[in-house]
Amino acid sequence: MSRQHGTAVRVGVGRGDKVTAPGAPGAWAAAQAFLRLQTRYRSTHDLPGDGPLYLLATGLVVTPQSRTGEGWQCRVLNDASEWAVVASDIGLETALAVPDLADPLAGIDEDTFLTVWQARVRGRWPGPLVHQAARIIAEDLPRPARRLVDLDPAAIRSLLRGLHLLRPPGLRQLLAKLTGTGLLVCVQAGDRDHWGRYRLSLPAIASAQPGAGGGR
Repeated sequence: MSRQHGTAVRVGVGRGDKVTAPGAPGAWAAAQAFLRLQTRYRSTHDLPGDGPLYLLATGLVVTPQSRTGEGWQCRVLNDASEWAVVASDIGLETALAVPDLADPLAGIDEDTFLTVWQARVRGRWPGPLVHQAARIIAEDLPRPARRLVDLDPAAIRSLLRGLHLLRPPGLRQLLAKLTGTGLLVCVQAGDRDHWGRYRLSLPAIASAQPGAGGGR
């Protein structure tokens, strides 16, 4: 198997790497750094045989098969195509157990969802501004309901202050990244002062088989 580069996020390391949803170069390393700070649910000494598992930074559901290079060869379960991926040790140690393949994240609590959401952001871009924006949205801004955030004037000021941005256009560009990839979904339109209400979302993964996302 050939290694693909370009506009794709690497899931693991070692020979035979596959790639997943499109992402900027450097995002894989940023995601791994974030995962090292998260709860580890298992040791890689318990692999293979543990699964299916939901990889936080990619949304892939996998079953570990065997050790390879510095990671684990895994079979992907939530893609119609038959293919494999190399996942890192920390990716598997922090992965969530999946009780239902039809709804891999069924029943997770709000804090776990927000951790997964931040991991997906870091798996998409190397940051750091978009990572900090995601952290503020997930951890600091008040929420009118689960997985919802109001970008009212107070929230906008908090984001600008936390990101050390002087003007709103830079913040709008960061938010456009999140909305453009489905990680934030507008549920109520806003205006000049109140930018609207958004739902934090985990979009379905893009097909990751060779040629689907194409490295350049």
